Amino acid sequence: AVIIHTIVCVCVYMPPSATAFFLVCIPLAASASFHSGRPLSNPARQLQLTAPCRTARPACELTDLPPRPDPSRLVSSLDVSTQRLAFAGISAGVVAGTAAFATLLSRLDAFVANAPAVLPIPLGLAFTVAGVTHFTLTDMYVRLTPPRGTWGCWQVPAPGADMLGISYGQYHTYWTGVAEVVAGASLVLSAVGLLAVPLQLPCAALFLLTAAVTPANIYQFTHDVSLEPELPVRLRYPQDHAARGLIQLVLLAVWWDLATLPLA
Repeated sequence: AVIIHTIVCVCVYMPPSATAFFLVCIPLAASASFHSGRPLSNPARQLQLTAPCRTARPACELTDLPPRPDPSRLVSSLDVSTQRLAFAGISAGVVAGTAAFATLLSRLDAFVANAPAVLPIPLGLAFTVAGVTHFTLTDMYVRLTPPRGTWGCWQVPAPGADMLGISYGQYHTYWTGVAEVVAGASLVLSAVGLLAVPLQLPCAALFLLTAAVTPANIYQFTHDVSLEPELPVRLRYPQDHAARGLIQLVLLAVWWDLATLPLA
């Protein structure tokens, strides 16, 4: 029960990319520890640490949040041409960084040997839960969706939104939520042998999906979009955004390598 509670809290209170990164590191570390013959930690010590968790203050009561940045520091305060260049530069950096990390991971024997067997289930579960939060934290995800005209170049359509009676932000929040649930669950079912599709297929789908939602992360940085009041989380500007961007690159690289490496 403690383990399930921990996973649910991490998935709900952390951004999806950070959640997935958390679930990448833990299984790989466990696998490496298992193969090396060393336990992760003292079991007795682990049992001692579970009791205080029952009285820990819930995340929703956190109050020590960093200050919001001065609006004049944001990319959104610049003229449209400069915003367009900034978005293009960040996007190019995402592509280059993903390629660099994918190359690095593909050359690590530990990743090639363990990742295809260890990562699909925790990552699939993480994205399944993240997809569900698109329907439980809808207003937050709508705020994170860059509106048409953002950066002077964002013109992604929302076909059928008017017919469905939903807004542009709701349209993209809902379809990405459904896609995360379907792709994440497909990855888990494929990994446990209940779905007769190769693991590469859902991994490729999740790579494309992660790439598709990356502009929302960029928008959060360039426009200082708040996660409050749904989540008591405030990213420090710009260091936390840079850290999250780095996690996003690693996650994209992991999906790429899982989709292209030979999987058992």
